[in-house]
Amino acid sequence: MNENQIKSVGRTLKVPPKRTLIGSQKMGKLRDQTHNEGFHFKRRPDMLPLEAINRIRVLSEWGMGSKAIAKSTGISRNTVRKYLSHFQTLTPISSEVQRPSRLDSFRDQIHEWFLACRGHCPVVLRKIQSELGVSISLRQLQKYCQPWRTQELHVKEMTQRYEVPPGDEMQIDFGFDEVLIAGVKTRICVFVAVLSYSRRVFAKLYPVENQAAWLNGIESAFEYFSGVPVAVVSDNTRCLVDGRAEHGQTIFNRRYLQLSRYWQFVPVNCKPYRAKTKGKVERMVGYVKTSCLSGLEATDLHDAQKQVDAWMRMVADVRRIDGLEGRPIDRYQAEVMALKPYMGPNLSQLRLETRKIDISGRIQIDGVQYLVPGTDAGTVVDVFIEEEAIAVFLHGQCIAQLNRTADAYQASTFKHRQKEIWEPSNVQSSGLDRPLREYDRFIEENSHGRC
Repeated sequence: MNENQIKSVGRTLKVPPKRTLIGSQKMGKLRDQTHNEGFHFKRRPDMLPLEAINRIRVLSEWGMGSKAIAKSTGISRNTVRKYLSHFQTLTPISSEVQRPSRLDSFRDQIHEWFLACRGHCPVVLRKIQSELGVSISLRQLQKYCQPWRTQELHVKEMTQRYEVPPGDEMQIDFGFDEVLIAGVKTRICVFVAVLSYSRRVFAKLYPVENQAAWLNGIESAFEYFSGVPVAVVSDNTRCLVDGRAEHGQTIFNRRYLQLSRYWQFVPVNCKPYRAKTKGKVERMVGYVKTSCLSGLEATDLHDAQKQVDAWMRMVADVRRIDGLEGRPIDRYQAEVMALKPYMGPNLSQLRLETRKIDISGRIQIDGVQYLVPGTDAGTVVDVFIEEEAIAVFLHGQCIAQLNRTADAYQASTFKHRQKEIWEPSNVQSSGLDRPLREYDRFIEENSHGRC
């Protein structure tokens, strides 16, 4: 009977409202549906479906607490707390034993690949297909690896965060971003250093990432922090690491070792493909790019660095960090007492300066002139001055690389060439040349009658 029929008989019928399932009712219905679809769970009244368990885990990874997770999922807060405690204590929460899989005979090998690839199943799938010759879908592999992801990867990443005593460690890294320099979008490199205890950060801009920039950045950080830590942690960049010995021992670059002996710190590099070892500076590089460099506009690189310096004092030093008591500048007061005193001068002879191209196409560095080809007079360039080399940058692009000795302008050479140009040459007179007296006679003959 439709609505028109109801009105026609003169009776009023109330249609019952649609029933809405909330809380445990909703999860019970979901549990029944998943059970009918082939999911087999333990016969426990408080057992949640696998989808609900994964949802709790994902929301926890996003930083939500038990109260927020319970409100979002409709699960009781006590149940959420129970599952969160299971995640923390490595207690597995899973369904009944799965049916035998054809991957079981290769379980150890797949487990090794899974850990080596940091849980990236598409890469593991390619290895299985190419090396084992087993045909399997990506979804099947993901379901097969799910216990490892929950019990090993997730919890291991949570437990990898560690704290060190004040003054023990400084982590360093390089990042890249684009900013507006004189109205032109320019790619710049930023060196980032962070004290592991206080989380105080130091950032310095460079037009290029090379060994000179790394070494100068380290010493600049020591000067900014007014001290030297026990160890400096870096990745395996070629600017600092030459390779590895037979037994896996790291072979640091000679200049980097010289720097470490001079400042008396221990160089430490993270294991290959284990960037989380220096996770503090990894996160800090992203923080510098999003909080400081994003939307930055400057007249030149020096102006950009001034803005970065102000950001470090006014924003980075006074920020609040989850899980830590006190601001970085407050924790630094306790850490600076543990750092070894900063005793200059610096070893790395590196400077970043600005020069204007003169009318002859040259720039002057330390009283010596250098020719910069392909530039117009009056052009302002950034000059990256090293101990033996000079790099000239225009709008973030390197336009010239000069040797401080070989490419130096020699005034004596120029004067010699100038003398050759202006002195008369011993060229033989041609037959077209005439004596001057012939011109005098021509003028006298044609000047009669003219006064």
